[in-house]
Amino acid sequence: MADYTNFAPRNGKRIRKILEENGYIVHELPLPYTINDSWAYINFLQTSKVILVPGLNLKTDSIALEYLQSLFHSQKIIQIPAPYLISKYGGAFNCMSWNIKE
Repeated sequence: MADYTNFAPRNGKRIRKILEENGYIVHELPLPYTINDSWAYINFLQTSKVILVPGLNLKTDSIALEYLQSLFHSQKIIQIPAPYLISKYGGAFNCMSWNIKE
């Protein structure tokens, strides 16, 4: 889950509560400071063979990658720089894959 603290704290708490009440374990990406596009790190594409994680060309890229590796330790994770994609289209790899059927 992205950090909602600085832009929508009430919504973040509500989303977390709904997820946990429905049996989900919620993990929040722990970044040392707020960045505008922190949501992009969790907009990754997960396949059966690899997880593709967007990079923002920021110092927080390595933190996000290491955290996701700790959660998905048995899967190969590749970070791909995507700041242009994110700033131009407002989405990342998960959003791009919505219409892929296989």
